[in-house]
Amino acid sequence: DDGVGPVDHPLVDHLPQDCDGHASGRLREYALGSGLEQAGTGETAPAATSAAGARTFHEAAAGGATVASMQDTQPRRGYADLLSMPDDGRRYEIHGGELVMVPAPIMRHQFAAMEIVAVLNDYRRRAGGLAVPAPFDVVFGEHDVLQPDVVFFRAERLHLLDPDGPARAAPDLVVEVLSPSTARLDRGRKMRIFASYAVPEYWIVDPLRQRIEVHVLDAQDAGRAYRRAQDAAPGDAVRSVVLPGLAFDAARVFALPRESAP
Repeated sequence: DDGVGPVDHPLVDHLPQDCDGHASGRLREYALGSGLEQAGTGETAPAATSAAGARTFHEAAAGGATVASMQDTQPRRGYADLLSMPDDGRRYEIHGGELVMVPAPIMRHQFAAMEIVAVLNDYRRRAGGLAVPAPFDVVFGEHDVLQPDVVFFRAERLHLLDPDGPARAAPDLVVEVLSPSTARLDRGRKMRIFASYAVPEYWIVDPLRQRIEVHVLDAQDAGRAYRRAQDAAPGDAVRSVVLPGLAFDAARVFALPRESAP
């Protein structure tokens, strides 16, 4: 017993209970705190008071907290669970069975992502293939479902895609554009997931630092981790390892439009 009695709070009814019928201590602290942690991001969202908000809280807590309950264990989430969720306007991913809410990106992020798509579409017109921007589910496995900012499939692998469904094959290239709320995930857990499913090339685009990092699977590590092949700044030519002949000035991705002079 943590010495705390029952708590009158709208979220507590949705939390796992201990042997005395109390919400477990750590989850109670989350519910009564100033905000709820968005799983995997380290960011906080306002405390929920509606049933939908309580459901979202329960999902976040189930993925990120250690539940000290003797009666309830949280199941791993799978793609089937994702499909059955009501559309609440948010984007979700599943990382190793943990449901993670993806925060909405800022304008600088979106501009960089659009320019990456434009670069890859230029390449597609010359060499074939397909670039797909988020939101688009890539089902690496039942418990690993991600929505990278941009993915690219080479022409010879397009037969693996279903135009009316998610991707169930690893892309040849994955691109993540960093935001303050997602940088830790993009450089950590998601990078490891991409490597574990043998995505050959991974770009990390940092709009604030104006850098594009090209990472490729490290053959010396049996393809289980990435090594950085390039760290390009504006004025440098970004060169793909996996897509032959793809090269472009990094400055193109970061040159935000300016207001025209009157």
